Amino acid sequence: MQAIARMACDCRRLIRKQALEALGTAFRVPALGELMIPADWEDCFAEVLFPLLSRLLTGSPPISPMDPIGMEEARIRAIQLACKVLLGNLTKITSLKSFPDLFLRLFDLMDQFLEENACSDLLAEVIQESLKNCLLVCENFGVFQDPIEGLKAEISGRLEALTVKHSNSANSKVAL
Repeated sequence: MQAIARMACDCRRLIRKQALEALGTAFRVPALGELMIPADWEDCFAEVLFPLLSRLLTGSPPISPMDPIGMEEARIRAIQLACKVLLGNLTKITSLKSFPDLFLRLFDLMDQFLEENACSDLLAEVIQESLKNCLLVCENFGVFQDPIEGLKAEISGRLEALTVKHSNSANSKVAL
């Protein structure tokens, strides 16, 4: 999966697209969800999804002049994939002691994407929608209740800061 994630950052659009499709397919394999323990899901985020998002965030590889919107598509699909993996395996992932850190890291990566000058309205909308879905599903699952109640306060504070930051900017793209 790590190799496929690296290919999802390739400068060639077709390679990126096929790699992201392969990752999505791999994460949807029913046997994968059944066989993996919570620590395995933590490893998937730490070794596959977070590095993928980080590479797409830093613009490595550089965006091809022949494909100016292609990297945005990859960013959108990668963010959606990370959120789907989180929400699709929420029961196992929330049992991790490190769940608050994992959730906050995903939140921070989304915030960093919003901070980029190259963040389009479409990407901002996808991030906003993905973040909203994660928060709503987690709230409905009772994730913000005991024993990780402190996570709700942390998320609330960060969400408020994110809202203020983006509502005060000249090119406000987020209205959370």
